[in-house]
Amino acid sequence: MRLSRFIDRYQAILLDVCGTLMFNYDRFAEHDNHYVTYTQFAGSALSPDELYAIIHQLHLDIMAAEQVEANFDPFPSLGEFVDNLPATQGMPGEERDRIGRVFARHECGRIPATIADALLVLSETHPLGIVSNIWSLAPVFEAELERAGVKELLCPRVWSADYGCIKPAEKLFRIALEELDAPPDRVVYVGDTYLRDVIGARRVGMGTAWVNPHGLPVPEGYGVQPDLVIQSVTDLLAR
Repeated sequence: MRLSRFIDRYQAILLDVCGTLMFNYDRFAEHDNHYVTYTQFAGSALSPDELYAIIHQLHLDIMAAEQVEANFDPFPSLGEFVDNLPATQGMPGEERDRIGRVFARHECGRIPATIADALLVLSETHPLGIVSNIWSLAPVFEAELERAGVKELLCPRVWSADYGCIKPAEKLFRIALEELDAPPDRVVYVGDTYLRDVIGARRVGMGTAWVNPHGLPVPEGYGVQPDLVIQSVTDLLAR
């Protein structure tokens, strides 16, 4: 007799996006062709070096802010970060918006076909949803879900930028649970970041599956073990 899979303990599955479903994201290195993206959005006022300096500083500022617990809820919007850069002072609003669009395009990655196929199989037995930290607004990420053919499989879709906070803030998980209309202990959350995903989900009483492809040890000092450790979302099909 075949033993039940781990996910069969649960009524629904919620998932992180970047590093869990989506890869090749946060493309903010100097070689990542930000200027090509900028010109695609009809940008011309900035030089390649000027644009890269802005994108680089914007990335550094956001990463620094998300390490501070006091910023988890509320967390500033991408527009606020752009507006606060010294290099954007006096810059027309249209140009600031263009910088935000370039940043968003490079924050978003790509969902591989193997992951999309796994989501399709998982959706046959479980409602699926998303709770994900993103810095940019959701439409560019929604477009990638659409391209990968998985958007309609994932509902609810709770994007942190839409709610002004970031995981591990409990609010994001609770919004998803309310939309699922499921008790926390009947939902498993799948994500690759221990603090934001495993700890955040456990705080609201959810099961946890840690995507840990590099075999990292569980961080000390939290007293929380994930319920399952996997290398990829595809492992959920058989574990």
